[in-house]
Amino acid sequence: MFEPITWLYPQGRRRAVTFSYDDGRTFDRKVVAILNQHGMKGTFNLCSSLILNDKNGYYVTREEVPVLYKGHEVAVHTAHHPFLERMPISQAMQEVLEDRKELEKMVGYPVIGMAYPYGTWDETVLAQIKAAGIRYSRTTANIPHFRLPQNWLTWGATCHHGNALEKMDAFMSRQYPLSVFYIWGHSYEFNDENNWDVLEKICETLPKDDVTWYATNGEIYRYVESVRQLVLGADLHQVFNPTAQEIWFERNGEIHTVKPGELKEI
Repeated sequence: MFEPITWLYPQGRRRAVTFSYDDGRTFDRKVVAILNQHGMKGTFNLCSSLILNDKNGYYVTREEVPVLYKGHEVAVHTAHHPFLERMPISQAMQEVLEDRKELEKMVGYPVIGMAYPYGTWDETVLAQIKAAGIRYSRTTANIPHFRLPQNWLTWGATCHHGNALEKMDAFMSRQYPLSVFYIWGHSYEFNDENNWDVLEKICETLPKDDVTWYATNGEIYRYVESVRQLVLGADLHQVFNPTAQEIWFERNGEIHTVKPGELKEI
């Protein structure tokens, strides 16, 4: 009879919270400030062409992108924000690749995440973005649970920020390992609806404890994929970690880690 192993997030945390905001409007500045104040993290999906050709001051500037989003994550939202499934395959591919290339010039790291413009996609789009180097992509579908996605390229959020508070009690009562509360929206919505207090209340209500990990979309993706790459012995008493990520787990009520490149008796 083998003892069960429970895989955990970094520092032995059981659940994660992540935010995602689209378009790169100037109101991102206030969203970032509020998230930073509360120790939260988000992924910001930017349209590079809209930023680079902005004449009206609607979008953040190229120069501020690496500074503003430091500690968060920048991801693809396509160059021009089109319906990808309504155009030729080569054009859709270019929309994603050009955005990746321009954003990578701005931030200085590989951009592997994305959110679909208008939340729409089809199977051809999935194949194209995967070929373009995208590892995960968010839809606008709201998933009524706190589970990880079955397919990273159709990652549905838990809810829009307008509905986050009503789901808070259910989330905080969950202790299931590797659960995630994914909140998404557009920063301009807070300005249009004059309800910045909603984001403040969400951040104030979310738990500040040793159970909850605040992470970007990409950090969650990379960590979970590293867990899935672990190599276990047939009797589950040896584990080899072939990744560059330290992995946390619980066995017999004790928290352990397996370091990058380590072969460990457990």
